[in-house]
Amino acid sequence: MSVTNTAASSRASQASIVVARGSAPGRCVRAIVRASGPSLAHAFRHAFAHPLPATRCHEANRMMTAAGEIPCIVLWMPAPASFTGEDCLEALVPSNPVLLDAAVDALLASAAKQACAARHANAGEFAMRAFFNGRLELAAAEGLAAAIAATDDAELAAARMLASGALALEANAIADAAMQCLALVEVGIDFSDVEDVTAITPEALAPQLRALSLRLESISNQGAREDRASAVSRVVLFGPPNVGKSSLFNAIVGHERTVTADEIGTTRDAIVERVQFAKDITAGLIDVAGYAAKVVDGDPLAAVASQRALDEVRDADLVLMCDVAHQPMTELPQGVEGSRVLRVITKCDLATPCIVDAIFTSALASTGIDALKAQIARRLRRLPSRGAALSAVLPRQAAAIAEARALLIEAAVTTESEPRRTHWTRPEETASLLRAAIEALRPISGGFDADDVLGRVFARFCIGK
Repeated sequence: MSVTNTAASSRASQASIVVARGSAPGRCVRAIVRASGPSLAHAFRHAFAHPLPATRCHEANRMMTAAGEIPCIVLWMPAPASFTGEDCLEALVPSNPVLLDAAVDALLASAAKQACAARHANAGEFAMRAFFNGRLELAAAEGLAAAIAATDDAELAAARMLASGALALEANAIADAAMQCLALVEVGIDFSDVEDVTAITPEALAPQLRALSLRLESISNQGAREDRASAVSRVVLFGPPNVGKSSLFNAIVGHERTVTADEIGTTRDAIVERVQFAKDITAGLIDVAGYAAKVVDGDPLAAVASQRALDEVRDADLVLMCDVAHQPMTELPQGVEGSRVLRVITKCDLATPCIVDAIFTSALASTGIDALKAQIARRLRRLPSRGAALSAVLPRQAAAIAEARALLIEAAVTTESEPRRTHWTRPEETASLLRAAIEALRPISGGFDADDVLGRVFARFCIGK
C-alpha cells in the first residue's frame, strides 16, 4: 500500500476506537494501556467499576476483566484536549503480561457491547491521529519516533532538534530569501515600465543564488549516507591477511562468531556484530578480509575481498589497524585519515612488539582485550553520533533539500549565462527555477503562496504607486 493510500485509510479509520499497550516489554511496577477514539465514556461503560466522568480526571478505578477486577489509575482526557485530539484514556495497571492482555481485551469487549467499532491500534497510530487532528506537526511526529529509537544522548539531542522544527526554521529562512530573489526578478518582468521600480541585475542575483545553494548543502551534509537501521558507529578490524583479526574479533565479541584458521584468506566477507564497548557506547564491530595491496594473480576472489575491505575502512568511524607483534607496521591505505585509526598489536604472546604507540593484545591469552575495548569507547565518545547525524535530516527532507539545491544551482547557472550582466534577456527562466526551488522546500518549510510573492513585488513600489 502506498503512503498516500495508507494516510487516506488512516483518516477513514479514525471513526473507530483504537486500543494498545503503551509501555515497552520489560520489568516495571506499572504499565500503560492506551485508547483513543470517539465517545470513549460510552464505549467503555462496562470496562470500569466507576464510569468515566464528563470532565478530565486522574483517579483510582478498577477494570472489570475476564481475569477479575484489576486495580488501576485512570488518566481520562476528553476531546479535544488530548494528545490525539480525540477522547483519550490511559490506564496504569500492574505490569503483568496476562493482566495487560486482559485489560486490552476488556476495553475492546466493552466497546463491542456498546456497538462501538474498536480494534487494536496499528504501529504509530496514536501519533498519526494526533497529526491528522492538528495536534502534532509532522516534524514533531518524526522527532518523537527518533527519540524512541535513540540509543545515546547525542541521538536523543538530535531527536529533540528534529522535534523542535529547527530544520524547518532554516528551510523557511532559505525559502524566504529565495522568495525575495524571485520578487526582485518578477519586478523586472511585470513592471519594467513603472517608474522608480528597478529589478535586480543578473550580476547581483547570481551570488545570492550560489549562497543559498551552499546553505542547503550545509544542511544536507548532516544527512544520512545510509539507512537509519545502520545508524550506528562502525569499528572495522583492518590489516594484512593472517594477522589474527578474526581471533581478536571473537575475543572482543565474547564468543566464536567467525571461523579462524592459519590459512590466509579464511575470512572473505565482512562480518558485523553489535558490541557494547561501555555502558554508554554501542557500535558495530566489523571483521573484514585481510587487505593486500598486491593481490596474487589468478585469485579474483582475493581481489574482490580486498576491495570490499578497503570500502568498509573508508566508511568506518574507527579503524583498528592490526599488525602482528614481530612484524613492521602496515602503512595506512590511501584515503584513510590517521585520526580515525587506532593501532593494535595482535599475537603479543608470541613475540616482543616492535611498535610502541599501540594497544597490545593476545586473543589466545585474553590479554589487552578490556584495555582495547576501553580505548575504543574513549575514541568513539569523541566522535559525533552517526545516529545523531541521521536523526538531524530525514530521508524525505534530504530529498527535498537536494531537489531545491539543484534548482538553485541551475538558476544561478542560467543567470550567470545572461549575455549582458546588467540586463535580463530571459528572466522568466530564472523565475521559473526559483519558483520550483521554493516549491521543493514546501514539505519542510511549510511553503508560500502566490500572495506572498505579490506582496513582496508591490513592496518594491514607491508610496503612491
